[in-house]
Amino acid sequence: MRMKEKIFTVLALILILSACSIQKEAAEDKGNITAIETEESDKYQEKEIIMDSVEHYSVNYFRFLENIRIDKTDDGMSLFIEFIPEVGSFPVKEEIYQSVVFHALQVNSFFEEINEFRYVVLWDDRTKQKAMELVISGDEVSNLSNVYYGWFGAQNAGLETTLKNAFSDIVETEESRSWRELPNNSVSVSEEEQVPIATLDMGEDNNVPEKEILEVVGFCQEADTLYYNALYGMCPYDFSKYLVGNIKDYKTKALGMEIKQRRDAMLENATVTSAYETLESYPIDETYYFIRMAVVRIFSFGGEESSIVEFIVSKSDGKLLVADWYDARIDSIDTVFIEEGINPQLPIKWEDEEWFDQLIKKIENVQIKD
Repeated sequence: MRMKEKIFTVLALILILSACSIQKEAAEDKGNITAIETEESDKYQEKEIIMDSVEHYSVNYFRFLENIRIDKTDDGMSLFIEFIPEVGSFPVKEEIYQSVVFHALQVNSFFEEINEFRYVVLWDDRTKQKAMELVISGDEVSNLSNVYYGWFGAQNAGLETTLKNAFSDIVETEESRSWRELPNNSVSVSEEEQVPIATLDMGEDNNVPEKEILEVVGFCQEADTLYYNALYGMCPYDFSKYLVGNIKDYKTKALGMEIKQRRDAMLENATVTSAYETLESYPIDETYYFIRMAVVRIFSFGGEESSIVEFIVSKSDGKLLVADWYDARIDSIDTVFIEEGINPQLPIKWEDEEWFDQLIKKIENVQIKD
């Protein structure tokens, strides 16, 4: 009888241990599933954050953006973009290459997870047919900075150069083969047969002396350079010479926020040397000018960053003032707080007191949370 009791006890213990083991395994499985779900959730959130930032930047960068998405790959992420380039009477491939490479460089400098870029160039804002596909992947992504700044230096030295070698692959169509390679090349079809891709509104009166336009462009470059030297030197900036009213209050507050972020992160001071390329410059009417520039900022501690800046400048009694100013740097205060679709344009948004009050409240809410 005792032996039977012992056997029964052993069997009971085995059953209890088995049950505990099953529960433990179930708990471990549940834990593993939870960990996997958490990891997947984190990856999804990371992709969403990157997508939001890149989309916001790209909408401002490509005026005629048609489609954008980010796909997961085995090695990272792939950015796909469809756009219609901004051209006048005829398309120039080299100008399209420059626009695409500059965009890819900017995105990759902030989001290294994106290691493949596919740009589909569409022809004609009416039919939107595919004219060209430009791919940057693999080693070409790694070498993007060297290739771009090598090209940039050669351009400044007056040398004839191209960004065509920045791409892993260029797929052309019959349409794109008829386009000019360089601005001074002749086209293979008559200009009368060319259809503008996306003709820009250059204002009502373009008979403005070049000297006057250059004065406005130089004024904008000076304002931008002083802003960034104040930011990286972490010192105040007197906007009085350049701005008045609400935009002056906003830019002062934006600069203060960016300086605080740098101080909190204990980043190094620097001086900034800026190289500008004017993309658009024209009078909107008798009072206002529109200026759009690509800028490369080179820091004294090493490294660079790229951006697109847009200005509307007013001229009254011979005095220039910035009426609107948008910095499309991918992490700028402007891209965070100013909604898409209200970049520099008339009427001047800073004169709208209700809109300005809402903007300041958004900024102050963020500052309170900090």
